[in-house]
Amino acid sequence: MLVDKTKEIAELKKQLQEQKNGYEELVKVNDNKEIEKQEAIKKLKNIEEIIRSIQFRQGMTSKAIRYTRRDLEKLEIAQKKLERKNKINDMLSTFPTFLEMVEDKLKVLETKQRLGNKTPLDFEYNSLRQIAKIAELESLEYVRTNGMTDAYKVYGNIKKQYDNEVQYDIELSLNNSSFTKEYGDYAFYAERLISNNDIREFLGRQ
Repeated sequence: MLVDKTKEIAELKKQLQEQKNGYEELVKVNDNKEIEKQEAIKKLKNIEEIIRSIQFRQGMTSKAIRYTRRDLEKLEIAQKKLERKNKINDMLSTFPTFLEMVEDKLKVLETKQRLGNKTPLDFEYNSLRQIAKIAELESLEYVRTNGMTDAYKVYGNIKKQYDNEVQYDIELSLNNSSFTKEYGDYAFYAERLISNNDIREFLGRQ
């Protein structure tokens, strides 16, 4: 027996239309999301390019930092050396020269002799005359005229020893603030020079 299906057909048609509408809506959403996806991919590629550029610049900047740090360290080391050298030179300028040390010692010895502290065999001291004569040993004119005499060599060697010790002690004092040395500690260089036979012969006995 046949039954009227009009109502069921209508329901199914309605359901089919709803499904079609739903499908079309999904197609639209999918198309929109595909567009968003492509835009996102493009944006991601741009971001990746930016990241690569940043990373490259980071690498170059890191290398530049290393070079700059190296150059800075070199300059700081050079500056410290210069400051140390200047400080040493400043301190050296306050030290008596070897010739001044010799002059002081000659004056002391001359004064003692004038006070009667001598024997007839003593070397006679005249600080004014003798220091002027010793000063000749520092001049180029003396070498040109007399050559490198024994007195010249003796004076040069002892003076060099004095200068070296002064330089060494100054550097030592910069490394060790508790290091001290007094004027009298260097007097033996002058004493060695004055008591040297070649120097006494150069000065001449009176």
